[in-house]
Amino acid sequence: SDIETTHPNTWGEKNGFGIANMIDGKGASGNWGITDEHKDYQNKPISITLTFDKTYKVSKACLYAVADGGFPEDFVLEAYTKGGWKTVVSKSGYAAEAGEQSFEFDAIDCRMFRLAATKNGATKNKTKEGETQYAIFLREFEVYGETSSEVIEVPTPPASGDEQKPPISEGGEVPPSGDSRINVAVTSEIKTTHPNTWGENNGF
Repeated sequence: SDIETTHPNTWGEKNGFGIANMIDGKGASGNWGITDEHKDYQNKPISITLTFDKTYKVSKACLYAVADGGFPEDFVLEAYTKGGWKTVVSKSGYAAEAGEQSFEFDAIDCRMFRLAATKNGATKNKTKEGETQYAIFLREFEVYGETSSEVIEVPTPPASGDEQKPPISEGGEVPPSGDSRINVAVTSEIKTTHPNTWGENNGF
């Protein structure tokens, strides 16, 4: 698989908080994947997109929040279908506790799936001046479904507008037999509009 980013953060990439941790298949036990954080990012649009190796009929997504905040408050979950992006979940003022946040919706055939936030959650980290910072912090981004007979092509350029695809090694834990999780870590790519380079080099 590979990872695609548009706004890397050198600190995060070097210190183990890489965005790829969001798809390592470890759920609540995995290291964090985080985007860059900043005092002005509360209302900064940030998206994280998964691109599958083929079309799946998906009906559930799980986002794993961390205790240090950084979970989006206003966001949508969208599926890329033959007709383009379609919103399957929409939340405003969402208050997440640490752990799994599960969202179920009517099954839909898609080739890509994304989290698009317009209001990001406060983190416990402060600036040197004591100001609140905002970001997206997740342990995992899981999508559940089954293989579909529909053929949906990945748009060129990708629907997010990103074109660069720096490679990463394959990884993730293969879901056990009977588990409907899509093994995104091996079969697809993850990209974000604002990744954190510090995390990539420190296990997050």
